[in-house]
Amino acid sequence: MAYKGDVHAEPDPIFGKLNWDVIPVTDPVILPVMIACILGGLGLFAYITHQGKWKYLWDNWFTSVDHKKIGIMYIIVALV
Repeated sequence: MAYKGDVHAEPDPIFGKLNWDVIPVTDPVILPVMIACILGGLGLFAYITHQGKWKYLWDNWFTSVDHKKIGIMYIIVALV
């Protein structure tokens, strides 16, 4: 994989120019927000799994053709 200063390196066919150097691990604002988002997502995943609501979400929300539910899902994704 190409390092940060190598301008003429061939980009990776899957990730392109994305590598570990572009993640701002030294920024005191972005790093805690990234950690909070990852932990929050894992916590939500664990909560939904613990409650056993995946079948309900799949049947009634993710595969719904109801325009009101689709609109609510769009709003939730926009807020995230």
